[in-house]
Amino acid sequence: MARSCLWVSIDGLKRSHLLRMSSIIEMEKPLEIFARLKIKHGPNTEQIVRELSLHEADIVVEFDLAYFNLKEKWVERA
Repeated sequence: MARSCLWVSIDGLKRSHLLRMSSIIEMEKPLEIFARLKIKHGPNTEQIVRELSLHEADIVVEFDLAYFNLKEKWVERA
């Protein structure tokens, strides 16, 4: 199993933001691939998991922070 981590800047991160991740993936056989965004705010950690659609030329996943139960003032890391 391959894992990759991407750290994003949290300066000014608000519920009105939409985060987009695009990737280039080459594989020998079809697999299910997921992207996960975790945001730590205070004692809580919220996460959203999205499955990547591998049937399209552009592999893009978006995370809409409006759906997070996010306390903007407490965001520590993402």
